Formats: sequence, structure tokens, C-alpha cells
Amino acid sequence: MDKKLFEILENFRPCFSRKATYYWFTLVMIGLAVRADHYGISSIVRWVSLSPNCYFSLLHFFGSTGWTLEVLLLCWWSYCLQDPLCLKIQGRAVLLGDHTNQPKGGQRMPGVVTIHQHSETSSKPSYFRGHVWGFIALVMGNGQKYFAVPLKGELNLEERNKENSCSLATQLVYNAIQTAQKMGCPAYLVLDAFFAIGPVFLIAVACSVALRVPWVHIITRAKKNAVAYLDPPPDTPGKRGRKRKYGEKVKLMGLFKERANEFLEETCFVYGHTEVVKILCLDLLWKPIKGKIRFVLAITSRGPIVLMSSDLTLPAVQILELYCQRASIESMFLVLKHSIGGL
Repeated sequence: MDKKLFEILENFRPCFSRKATYYWFTLVMIGLAVRADHYGISSIVRWVSLSPNCYFSLLHFFGSTGWTLEVLLLCWWSYCLQDPLCLKIQGRAVLLGDHTNQPKGGQRMPGVVTIHQHSETSSKPSYFRGHVWGFIALVMGNGQKYFAVPLKGELNLEERNKENSCSLATQLVYNAIQTAQKMGCPAYLVLDAFFAIGPVFLIAVACSVALRVPWVHIITRAKKNAVAYLDPPPDTPGKRGRKRKYGEKVKLMGLFKERANEFLEETCFVYGHTEVVKILCLDLLWKPIKGKIRFVLAITSRGPIVLMSSDLTLPAVQILELYCQRASIESMFLVLKHSIGGL
């Protein structure tokens, strides 16, 4: 593991203008990997067995002009994309996006806001003070096991959240598009039902001039009360009035009973194991974007689920398999919070 860690860190040498700055960066990375407590810079000094005088040198390192965060991120993204474990579907990388809340004790800490906890666990308070983080992660794996690698995390500030109710969702999608642009690689962005809103899909329409395709295609779970519409019927000759834009209204959750005989059995890799699932794929009109969305209705061992995809060419089985990779970002949050202490 030590050898692999140093091989990875060697890729970051061009990001630093001086060798000394790079050596301090290496010490910080090793300290984050081996420390068992989360007391900031002092824990790095203690677990790497540095002299107490190095505390001030480390403070100077984080404010040094010998490196920039943007260059460091670009180097990290490039390394991850070139890794053979990077999962790509139809030439697109697979990104995961989600928010996580981290309670904070300080009332006047920068970025601390009042957060409402949406959880069924009675031990958690309904409201608490803390940070709201939005993360973009890259899916990597060997075909049998997949994991999420963090690419970018951003603290959502209070004044941004007050703009509109969709600001948290749209800001994360903006970050995903910017990440895909800087990486130079289009991507699929897998999200949960919180992001199944019109503005998210409208933002993702942003296209690459060179590639002539959207930088990001959205895959998300539909809400239980989601509805869609069939294509409008053909116009009747001689009938007055404007043309109909939408056809018959369809309640998606009701299709599991109404069209039960139309489901097809497919073998699919679901949540870490292979199983036979029943799938129905429909391209329907969705009012929030005034266009078509691919809806995938699936019955798995965990029950029925309705998925949405902005890519109308992606097979239904792949949409389901990609959405099942979303669970790996929750494991990533646990590692960041409890093992690394990065939040």
C-alpha cells in the first residue's frame, strides 16, 4: 500500500513549483492516511512524528503560492480518468452526485446553517446546525466491485440556499458539468430522487460545441407521485383550435399493475450481485421540461422502482445498473467523515 501511495503522489510533482512544497504535500497526504484522530494539523504533526516546530511550517504550506487547488484538482481528475479501473459507458465517465450534512458545534463558524434532517431515525434531531456539502464522485471498479472516488466537494453557503428552493440541486449539477468540461470527458450523472425536478434536466441540456452532445446526461430515481404523458393524438382534419401538446396522462407507479404483462425479464447486476429483474422501458413526455424522458420501471428483489434518464438511447438494463452504483457514494461519505475526517 505504501508503494502504491507514493506512486500516486509522484503524479502531483508537476503541480508544485518547488521541491520543498511537494515534500510538504507528501507529508500531509501521509498524515491524513495514518492519523487516528481528527484534530487538524496537530494530528498530522503527531502521527507523522514531526517536530512541534513543523506546525507553523504546515500552516504556511496551506497558504503557499507555490501551488493552487485548481491545478491540483485537474491533475487528480486526469489520473483518475486514465486509470484502467475507471468505469465508462459509451465513452462517458460515470459520476455520482449527492449532498451530505455535517453537524458543527460552533454557532459562528463560516458556512454553518440551520439544517432540517430528513430521516426516519428517531435518534436524530429534526433541526441542527452544520455544513451542507455537495460532492461529485467518479465510479471506479473491476466489474465485480465498484467504489466512489471523490472528485470535488463544495460547501453550500446560506445566502445561496435562499435564492430558490432548487438551488442545492441545480448547483450540484452545475458543478458536475464544469467538472466534465475541465476533464474533457462527457459523463453520466447519477442522482437520487431529490434531483428529479425540471431545472436539473434543463441545465443538463448544455452541450459541448466540439462534441455536439450534452456534457452530462442525468440518471435519477423518479418520485413516487411522478406522472408523464403519452404522445398527443394526430390532428383531426378540419378541427379548430390549437394542437394538443400532450396525450393521455400516465401515473408511473400505477403501470406496475396496469401493464404487468408487458414487463420483460432481464439479467442485471443490482447492488453488488446478479439477479433476474423485470423491466419496462417507456419514452414519455414530461411536463417540467416539455420534452421526452426515458422512464425505466423495474421490479427487483428490493421492490419496484421507477428511474429517469435524459439519454433516450441508453438501454434500460444499463440505466438500472448505473443507478445501483449510487449506493457507493454513501460509503464514500462514511470514509470521509469517520476515517479521514475530511469534513
